[in-house]
Amino acid sequence: MYEELTRGYKLKPDALEPYGFQKDGNAWKYHTMIMDGEFALTVTVTADGTLDTAAVETATGEEYVLYKTNAQGAFLGDVRTQVKEVLEKIISSCYMPSVFKYRQTDMMIEYVRKSFGDEPEFLWKSYPDAAVWRRKDNEKWYGVIMTVARGKVDGTDSGEMAEIVDLMMESSEKEEILGTEGYYPGWHMNKNSWFTIILDGSLPDEELKSRIGRSRTLVGGKNSYEKIYEVVKSIPEGKVATYGQVARLAGNPKWSRVVGYALHVNPEPGVIPCHRVVNSKGEPSSAFAFGGENRQIELLEKEGVTFTDGHVDMERFRWDK
Repeated sequence: MYEELTRGYKLKPDALEPYGFQKDGNAWKYHTMIMDGEFALTVTVTADGTLDTAAVETATGEEYVLYKTNAQGAFLGDVRTQVKEVLEKIISSCYMPSVFKYRQTDMMIEYVRKSFGDEPEFLWKSYPDAAVWRRKDNEKWYGVIMTVARGKVDGTDSGEMAEIVDLMMESSEKEEILGTEGYYPGWHMNKNSWFTIILDGSLPDEELKSRIGRSRTLVGGKNSYEKIYEVVKSIPEGKVATYGQVARLAGNPKWSRVVGYALHVNPEPGVIPCHRVVNSKGEPSSAFAFGGENRQIELLEKEGVTFTDGHVDMERFRWDK
């Protein structure tokens, strides 16, 4: 009977446990008291975000179901009101507006949430399908998601509505970025500092992740990429570190993939020695961004690191940190 409360919203699974939910099989459960302790209320959330409730009378231990029926009465009205208040608080903390349809839009929202802890902010009532990402440390925007007519972005006659993201760039990058297929001048933003991508799958997910990390870096403050770069700068010549090791030293052991994204867009490869980062088996990256796998091997060998069957001897060359 409370289905309408979650209509237009999407579950944020990572928010459930901090709120007080406990995992129960494939669902999550939250327990609280209502009606001055007269009822123990259990709220169940399934993986798809469906909400259900069960109220048990504390005096008898029996489930109270009348509030779920069409029965009327002042007492029933109070019970329903308090159940609704509990659910509205849960939705406010554990759900987010679900206004976007593209897979890549959802992917980016989830990536930003897990990597940086930032949620999209819907700032304009007149534009419910527009949101921004901003840093918590300085309140600066680093990404804007919008739904606009495709033709307004790509210059075609298409009136099809498309989901886009605006991201930041340095003015020195403008010519290179806008000269690449799939990149457009910033929509409704300063075109010297912002570019636009249509989130229709025309660019790979990994490229989008790298771009938003770079955009976040540009608006200032120390983020995950900067912490990663500081660690990588510390790897001594003749030594290597793993992605997981760099992630741990940067402050979050779960950042192994983020390390890869950060190194792929290394802004100073001559200063930040990303060639000294290998996987846990001691293998170089087949996607090394600055010349490919063979170039990474060449750079390491110049520093005295040796390979056997394409693997670094980790016992000998692993950075002891």
